[in-house]
Amino acid sequence: MRLLVLTFFLIGCCFPVLGWGQVGMLSKGNWVKIAVPNEGVYQLTGAQFKAMGFASKPNANQVQLYGMDLAKLIEKVPNALPDSLTEMAIEMQDGGDGIFDDQDKFLFYAQGHYKWVKSALDEAPIRQKITSNDSLYFFLRIGTNGKRINSVNKTGAASKKVQTYAAKWLIEKDTINILSSGKIWLGDPMGTGLGKKTTQSFPLNMEGLQFNAPIIFQSQLAASAYLKNASFVIKLNDQILGTKIVDSVTGNIFEDAYKILFDSSTIWLDKTKVQKAGQSLNNINLQVDFNA
Repeated sequence: MRLLVLTFFLIGCCFPVLGWGQVGMLSKGNWVKIAVPNEGVYQLTGAQFKAMGFASKPNANQVQLYGMDLAKLIEKVPNALPDSLTEMAIEMQDGGDGIFDDQDKFLFYAQGHYKWVKSALDEAPIRQKITSNDSLYFFLRIGTNGKRINSVNKTGAASKKVQTYAAKWLIEKDTINILSSGKIWLGDPMGTGLGKKTTQSFPLNMEGLQFNAPIIFQSQLAASAYLKNASFVIKLNDQILGTKIVDSVTGNIFEDAYKILFDSSTIWLDKTKVQKAGQSLNNINLQVDFNA
């Protein structure tokens, strides 16, 4: 038996390990780590680049940005998932001289904490959280030929004029984890107990909202009300968007410690209730009232 165990161990040690990522990538050359808070397009100027410790007026073609494509991170690990940093394409605006001067800048896109997934063509997209970090991180260096966003040259008149677009407003706050385990985090606790509130308000900037089209309102609510259903009344200023009922828990040891309700509904907004007289749409209040 000892011989068999020893032979198995030696065979295992002799097999080469394939498919490892780039070893010591950040250990070579000078790197700077930067952080951004949310999804969006960001700019970094040549002056900021120099203040980070890089040489003044570097070759603009050699500026490189690295990060991770968080949209590909799922619980079931997909095939061909990058296991190290990948270079991100940037738009370099150096004035055409090939030198990254103080007044020059480059633009880059940050994915954000969420990705939006549509399960069907006629359904509203559902958000999926892809990171719990407060910030998104990228790495800068002066390398060789940096990756750039491709330009598209198109002549002729536009065939379509876009005047409206689908906007998203997301309210989510990770405050408590009822089981102190797992990936499900919930917002501030509501109720009548110590440290709880029966009403919560969230300001929204809805500037440009069109009242001639419906909105799709999605909510995900959780409650652990004992033997009595929990009720949530959700209002956008003076218009009630809906009353949501979450089933109670019985206290059975084989039952979930709390119940979760996901709801999606299409709602036409009443301008006289949503936009009060003299009020701007950039300061709309979403209010949630709890009763159990």
